[in-house]
Amino acid sequence: MSAAPKGKHIVVVGAGVIGLQTAISLLEAGYDVTVIAKHIPGDLDIEYTSPWAGAQWRTHAGKNDIEAQEWDMASYNTWLNMLEEEGTDVSHKTGLAKLEAVEYTWTPPTTPPPLPWYAPHVRNFRSLYTPPTNTNPSSTSTPPTPTPTPTHAYTSLTLDPTLYLPHLLDRLTVLNGRLIRATLPSPLPAALRAIPLILAQNPRTNPPSATILCPGLSALTLLPDPRVHPIRGQTITVQGLPQLAQMRAIPYLSPSDATPTYAIPRPASNVTVLGGTRGEVGDWRARPDKGVREGILRRCRGLVPELLVGLEGAAGGTKEGEGGFEVLGEGVGLRPGRTGGPRVELEPVVCNGGGDGGDGPREWVVGYAYGHAGAGYQNSIGTARKMVRLLGVWFEAEEAEKARKAKEEKEKEGKAKL
Repeated sequence: MSAAPKGKHIVVVGAGVIGLQTAISLLEAGYDVTVIAKHIPGDLDIEYTSPWAGAQWRTHAGKNDIEAQEWDMASYNTWLNMLEEEGTDVSHKTGLAKLEAVEYTWTPPTTPPPLPWYAPHVRNFRSLYTPPTNTNPSSTSTPPTPTPTPTHAYTSLTLDPTLYLPHLLDRLTVLNGRLIRATLPSPLPAALRAIPLILAQNPRTNPPSATILCPGLSALTLLPDPRVHPIRGQTITVQGLPQLAQMRAIPYLSPSDATPTYAIPRPASNVTVLGGTRGEVGDWRARPDKGVREGILRRCRGLVPELLVGLEGAAGGTKEGEGGFEVLGEGVGLRPGRTGGPRVELEPVVCNGGGDGGDGPREWVVGYAYGHAGAGYQNSIGTARKMVRLLGVWFEAEEAEKARKAKEEKEKEGKAKL
C-alpha cells in the first residue's frame, strides 16, 4: 500500500493532454496539484501539439509492447465507460463518440492476415478478409482512384481535441487544481529554481513535494533530452460524415504499401478529419505542405468516396485542388517523438539553489512523462495512472526511511541514558 498523499503538493509542468490527465489523476488520488504551463487549452500554437491531433483510438503499440498496450486499453475502457454512463452529455462536452473502425490495405492479402494484439480486448472485433477472386491477367487498365481492401473492424472511439482539452481543464478546476500560465527557463536546474518563485506569487500553494514534467517537444531543450524529435503530421478537415459513421484507416504495412491514410469522423461537429503522412521525423515545418495535401486528398477519395462533392457527376460542381471534398481547413502538428519510446519515470535531481534565496544543493523529486509521439491521447490515462503509482511508492519509501532514522535516533538516546 502506497503512502497517503495528505499534504503532498505536486507541480505538473505542461497542459497538453498528458499534463492535464496526469494532474487530474493526481487530484483524484488525493494530492494537491498545480499545473504550470506556457500553453493552455484554447491556444493554437505549433509548440502546443494536443489541439492538432486526429485523436482517435487506434493503437500504435507493438505485439510485445505490453506497457503501451495497457496504456491504450486504459483509455479505451475509460472512454467507453464515460459514454455508457453519461451518454450524450459527455459527448457534447468532449466530442467523444463510439464508432466502428475499419482497417484497410492497398495490397489485398492472399491469405488471412494475423490478428492484431487488441483483437480479444476491444469490442466487436471481426475479420473482414475474403479470399481473392480470379482477375483477368491481360488487363492493364489502372483505375483513376485506388480502391482499398478492408481487413478487419472493431468498436473504437474518437474525440474532438477542441472540446476534450477544455473538458480536462474544467475537471481540473472542479477538483480544486490550480493552473498558472508561465514560461519556465531552460535547462532543468533553472526551471526547478524558478518554480518556487512562480508559486510564491500565487496564494494557497506550498512548496512542491515533487515536480512532474510533461513538456512534449520542449523536453528537447528543457531537460535537455537529445532523443526527442518532432514527427510532423498534416490533416485536412472536410465537411460531412461518412455514411456509416466509420473511422477508416490504411496503415503503412510494408515498403511497397502506400503512405498511411485515415478518415476520422467528429460527429459532434459534423466534420471528418483526413490525414496520413509517413511520419516526417525531424521536420519542424509549421505550414501545410501542398504536396502532402494533394496526396491525402487523392488517397482519401477511395477511402471515403461518399464525402466527395466536386467530382464529375456529383452534386455541387468541381472543387479545384480539393480532390472533390469540401475542405474546411488544414492543420499541422509536431508530434513529440522520442527514440526508445516514451519516458515515464521518477528520479532525484540535485541542483544548486532552491528558489528561496539559498545557494546550496537541493534534491528535487522529478517525474517525466513525455515522448508519446502520436499516441498521446490513447496513452494519457494509463501514463497518468503509472505516475500516481510511482509517486505513491516514492513517498512510501520516504516515510519508511524517516521512520527508520527516527527509530535509530530513539535507540541512540536510550543507550545514552544507560
